[in-house]
Amino acid sequence: MHALPTVVAALRVLGDGEAADGPDNNFRMKKSTTNASVKSFIEIIVHKYESTYLRESTDEDITRILASNKDREFPCRL
Repeated sequence: MHALPTVVAALRVLGDGEAADGPDNNFRMKKSTTNASVKSFIEIIVHKYESTYLRESTDEDITRILASNKDREFPCRL
């Protein structure tokens, strides 16, 4: 399997919320291959950007996010 279809399948699953067996119709890719692609894609993104963008939320972050969600009438659950 070429890299491009596996990346496209992973992006469709992550970005569009498509089922893992959905790309099978277009790329003739099994669910297990799609799941492995999604897992690899996530691991690469986390490895590359974790130190820069992923951090523990502060109390100020949580307060700001909850206030923003309340303004949009988004249900908040903690």
